Amino acid sequence: GGLDINYSGTTNYFAVWAALMNDWPFANEAVAKVYRLRAHLMLPEPNGKFTGPSHFNTRTGGAASGDQWDYVSYWRNTPVDSLINLAITERNIVIGGTSAGMAILGGFYYNAKNGTVTSSAAMANPYTSRVTVDSTSFLTVPFMDDVITDTHYDNPDRKGRQITFLARILTDWGIEAKGIACDEYTAVCIGTDGIAQVYGDYPGNDDNAWFIQTNCELDLRIPEQCIIGSPLIWDLNETALKVYNIKGTNSGANTFDLNTWTKGNGGEWQNWYVTN
Repeated sequence: GGLDINYSGTTNYFAVWAALMNDWPFANEAVAKVYRLRAHLMLPEPNGKFTGPSHFNTRTGGAASGDQWDYVSYWRNTPVDSLINLAITERNIVIGGTSAGMAILGGFYYNAKNGTVTSSAAMANPYTSRVTVDSTSFLTVPFMDDVITDTHYDNPDRKGRQITFLARILTDWGIEAKGIACDEYTAVCIGTDGIAQVYGDYPGNDDNAWFIQTNCELDLRIPEQCIIGSPLIWDLNETALKVYNIKGTNSGANTFDLNTWTKGNGGEWQNWYVTN
């Protein structure tokens, strides 16, 4: 899955990282580190030119899980994330990423400091050491302040762990965060107007995106059980979460409005819940 902010209308989307378009030593060092990570981001070449998919984005093997911690530990609170945020606010750059690159684009993010976590493990104990939800200021991306993302939703199934992330945010921070998630070959492209278009190969393939939030129709929305060492219970009469599911098409005709989180086109509303 992939997420692209300030999408401009082309089905190929690129993450333009401002810090990497200069010859400064620290930027070149960041490029080298990203290359080692077999980057999940579409990047320009070190000379600033972009002639197609960057060789920095070529994956030659190794596990994808946990790579976002390398981005966080290398870039957070450095000139790299400062310049990226400056370019977002002053130059309105397009910024996007896949897998770990998408994972770091929300105001909340799963930093994977202790490695990846499966849905079953996260729901069995929301406070396992591998559920590392982070809110430390990192990338400041429009429409993503109280959002946490997840990817590879169909390989493996990650619905349960993202619900656990949302439960932890509500329990620990008291914030009703929202979730954006993609199947592996699906892209969510968000325009400056806050409208998210979903791209994929449906109906040829079952490519999906999900927009997840607490159920605003309920007076009490906190999980029935979200404590250390016990399974997550977030049922609320099988209506705990409202989810808008969209099929990704080649045209990107199906959309969701991130200004209101109440209006979509071409998708369907679902109820999600976790019971023991």
